[in-house]
Amino acid sequence: MRTPSWESSAGALVAFLNSATQRVTADLLTITLTSGQVLRYSGGDQPITVNGNTFALGPLIVRSRTSLRVGIDVDSLDLTLSCDSSVQVNGSPLLAFARLGGFDAARVVLERAYAASWASGVVGTVVLFSGRVGPGMPTRYDVRFTVKSDLELLDVMVPRNVYQASCLNDLFEPSTCRILRAAYTSAGTATGPTDPTQTVFANTLINGGGWFDLGVVRFTSGANIGLSRTVRSYQPGSLTVIAPWPFPVANGDTFTASAGCNKTLLQCEAKFNNRVNFRGQPFIPVPETVT
Repeated sequence: MRTPSWESSAGALVAFLNSATQRVTADLLTITLTSGQVLRYSGGDQPITVNGNTFALGPLIVRSRTSLRVGIDVDSLDLTLSCDSSVQVNGSPLLAFARLGGFDAARVVLERAYAASWASGVVGTVVLFSGRVGPGMPTRYDVRFTVKSDLELLDVMVPRNVYQASCLNDLFEPSTCRILRAAYTSAGTATGPTDPTQTVFANTLINGGGWFDLGVVRFTSGANIGLSRTVRSYQPGSLTVIAPWPFPVANGDTFTASAGCNKTLLQCEAKFNNRVNFRGQPFIPVPETVT
């Protein structure tokens, strides 16, 4: 069952729908961006004012059908906005704004307005769908969204944190681990070509053995410039990565290597002096069987 979206018009709209022999309807689209800015577009052939808010003529609105179901299935609405460069958001054409992610995570409310005629004013509106915008798919002439209902917010892992011996943090995550990557990153130079598997190469690093295990190495020059790999193992002068490099490493190629972490309390304390931010539970007793 759907109810009128503004209570002051509820009785009037119900009476109108039960008695009117002729009426006009139009979809009204309200988009609230993550910045708080509100966009209102009319799906009719003219601007429509409802409850003090004006829904302007803008993009052509094409949408999928809506439905009502019993249960907690996540409903979705396919929404397509078509327009030319004359329809703009914050000084940019709407399609360009969407292409840059301007509508990502925006909130959408779809209403239907009812009136005897637009000249006589809107009697009331009914909310057909509300939800949040997923990633858009812009084309040259339109942008297509999938809007998912708020029930999607229930699709989260419960409990949020799992009790485990290893740390829950991502290494160098500013809000949780709080270790600065720059403080544990070293610059090096390859001193020879990779082996035939293109996973091992000699270098000038002099840190202790195992320092870069599970860390990341990124080339700053040479054929692999800008590419990175996870370190499988490290010993002074030799570094092995998990996946092969797409191009052979050459003598003189420069790179940076950041330290890795095996997420144990011992390494967190001894290597990073960061026990205060450790988020594992290593002292929970292991499961035992009583006989």
